[in-house]
Amino acid sequence: MSAGRPFQSVLNDVIRRGLATGQKAPARPWFRVEAPPGGLLPGIDPVKLNQDEELVAQMHRDGSRR
Repeated sequence: MSAGRPFQSVLNDVIRRGLATGQKAPARPWFRVEAPPGGLLPGIDPVKLNQDEELVAQMHRDGSRR
């Protein structure tokens, strides 16, 4: 069928045939993603999150562990 023909030529022929039918794709319902709530766990203060990273970095620099 397409032996010896370049891939791009075969691909273009297939696309042309598909477009020549004039048929539209069936309507599909919108895809919707329902994300889980993004709240933090109890006891975690979002204001202090950056401070915790700084503490870990300081501990890493000092070579100390808690």
